[in-house]
Amino acid sequence: DPLVYEEILKSCNKIVGIGECGLDYYRLPLGEEKKMRNKQWVAALAQFEFAAKHRLPVVVHCRDAHEDMISVIKEANASFSNVRRGVIHCFTGNYAEAKAYIQEGWMISFSGIAVFADEVGDLAAKLPLESLLIETDSPYLTPPPYRGKRNEPSYVRYVAEDLARRRNMSLEEFASAVTANACKMFSINV
Repeated sequence: DPLVYEEILKSCNKIVGIGECGLDYYRLPLGEEKKMRNKQWVAALAQFEFAAKHRLPVVVHCRDAHEDMISVIKEANASFSNVRRGVIHCFTGNYAEAKAYIQEGWMISFSGIAVFADEVGDLAAKLPLESLLIETDSPYLTPPPYRGKRNEPSYVRYVAEDLARRRNMSLEEFASAVTANACKMFSINV
């Protein structure tokens, strides 16, 4: 119910974004794939409209649906004048998909997957630094050396260390850059 979310926004001044919104085609019910995809598309657009109304960035969840998610973003950009860009959370897509999001003004966020899946970490190293964020996606996707255990925010350091190494940067330089990106995206100060 959108009215519930309206009340939450009115009562709390700490909300900096709307999410997770998006598309997830990973486990659609057999025989209902098209219906469920359409339902998700409509819901995602409604969430983008809500975020645009409140001038908040969107945190996008996308699984097995990047082509459609890029189309949803383009439709939202064309439909809602107040759309603020956001972040594609826990990205595991390919280079072309990442570039398409970036061309639309979105940031790409990498989790512990980037540490234990070289193709994801190598992709993160190729993207523009000003388009990157990092995250834990707690309680899942724990990076080594804690792989298999419950993830927690303090483990984001391992994501930063790995991506800094892949980009031939110091940890401090990389951490400073992604922190600045987060501050810019969510209009916060740290």
